[in-house]
Amino acid sequence: MLKIKPIGEKKEQERLCNICSCEYLIDSLAYSCYDDEVFAGVLQFHLKDNGVYIDNITFAPGYSDKTALFIMGRAALNYADLVGFHDAYFPSPDDDKTAIMIGFSKNQEGIFYFDLRGFFESPCSHDNS
Repeated sequence: MLKIKPIGEKKEQERLCNICSCEYLIDSLAYSCYDDEVFAGVLQFHLKDNGVYIDNITFAPGYSDKTALFIMGRAALNYADLVGFHDAYFPSPDDDKTAIMIGFSKNQEGIFYFDLRGFFESPCSHDNS
């Protein structure tokens, strides 16, 4: 079973980012994903100017179930929405398909954007297509 956990300690965030070979961003918040207690990946994001920005989302070595990325992405977006950040951006995804799977689409400026207003009010009515 997949479990998404906020990473509260910066040393742990740095350690998990190192495992995933992604840049550790000290000022970013982060989530980790575990699949039956096996580390599956990490996501870093920050809140700025009334928006949430996904910095990176990365698998752990040897893990490739995209469901983990989807759930981590939605967890970060739900958190941001709950604390009042309703505009979401994913400026530099490693893979456009991951951004689209989470729910982003390119805006007129060509940046992946997701309007979170009302999205999590009835999640069963929203899919990831």
